[in-house]
Amino acid sequence: MPQTQIAAGVQSASLSESWALWLKLVSAGATVALTSVLVVLTLSLYTRRDQYTPSAVHFTLANLATAGYVVSDTSVHLGIALANTGLIEIAYRVALCVLPLALAAYICVYWCLTCAGWPSRRRLGITYGIGLFAMALPWIDSPYMVVADTRLRFSGSNVFLDYGAAAGPFFALCLGVFAFVSYRVLRLAAAQNSAHISLLTGFGFTIFVLCGLLDASRELGHSILPVDALALSCVLFQTVALAVMVRHYSLTLDERRAHSAQLEHATDRANRDALSGLYNRGFFEDYMTRPGVAARGGLLFVDIDHFKTINDNYGHATGDRLIQQLATCLCEATREHDIVCRWGGDEFVILLELSGDCETAKPAIERLVRALDQASVDGPDGLTLSASMGYAEFDHGQWQEALQRADAALYEAKRGGRKRVRIAG
Repeated sequence: MPQTQIAAGVQSASLSESWALWLKLVSAGATVALTSVLVVLTLSLYTRRDQYTPSAVHFTLANLATAGYVVSDTSVHLGIALANTGLIEIAYRVALCVLPLALAAYICVYWCLTCAGWPSRRRLGITYGIGLFAMALPWIDSPYMVVADTRLRFSGSNVFLDYGAAAGPFFALCLGVFAFVSYRVLRLAAAQNSAHISLLTGFGFTIFVLCGLLDASRELGHSILPVDALALSCVLFQTVALAVMVRHYSLTLDERRAHSAQLEHATDRANRDALSGLYNRGFFEDYMTRPGVAARGGLLFVDIDHFKTINDNYGHATGDRLIQQLATCLCEATREHDIVCRWGGDEFVILLELSGDCETAKPAIERLVRALDQASVDGPDGLTLSASMGYAEFDHGQWQEALQRADAALYEAKRGGRKRVRIAG
């Protein structure tokens, strides 16, 4: 008998109701897609330890429950089209039981926003416990509960459950709790001084509450619209929620990029010599002591010839310009992965990450010597730029001992007449 009534209703269904079914199918697909995007964004926020991660987690749980409602509501209309009473009954009960779970998750969202973090386990346990208890109510058949019995109520092409005495209070309580939490969340959004977030949040909650009122009255036999609108409002609400989350996510990324740039700039300034712009001694020593860094290579110790005389004869400003010009020359003559450091005063250290012996290092050293010979000096007439160099190889990360040998080789070059290179044995 029920299948016959449903089939008769389907045959008499108008074209608008057929379009309503297609709209339901589109809504179900859209809500599943939107929920999937929300899950991805929430996982991204969680991995980044964003401050709104707790809110995003519970909000995503609420949207998962909402997606379950939309899919179940669509299954009800598919069951009507297929004249399948079993599918209609189960889909109706599932749609009703996920509502308390979604409300519990929304309440937790509000608590996450108020405490700016995760609520207490006790509060979460009580909230979700009540939600799980309310989920069981639509599965109990009793005239005093939400569902009176397994019979279906027919109204033209529409089919409804036979609701019990608690159905009205159940729908009213769900809408009342949602409206109250929505109001509190809107106040929090307004307190954030974000017009975009406040407007989007207010619009989404208003549409959702209005459509919930219309569908609740329709389920209780007072049809204001020819079709239910709650499923479509869920999609609209999720779209607005996704826009808010994407907005926050983009702002968070911008803030992180700005913070990273500031931190990188501050770190770079701390690691750089103010006069030459090269890495300073502190950075070089820290870099060389890192595990696995420059386990094998060569150190070139560079010292400007007659620097004290230049300072005495031409002034410290000229000496500073000479240091800057030498730093520029060394940077241009070395490779990108070589590390150039101002060790102190007129002394410089260059890390040549080479794997071979001294013969392999010679091309790099000769390139530096040629660059110094061709360097032009911005200063008084007769001022020239020349430097002495000492080089030593190291392996197994023993760079301190190699630096001492390179320093000794440097002084051998100075004693030998300056403007030359000595390679430590």
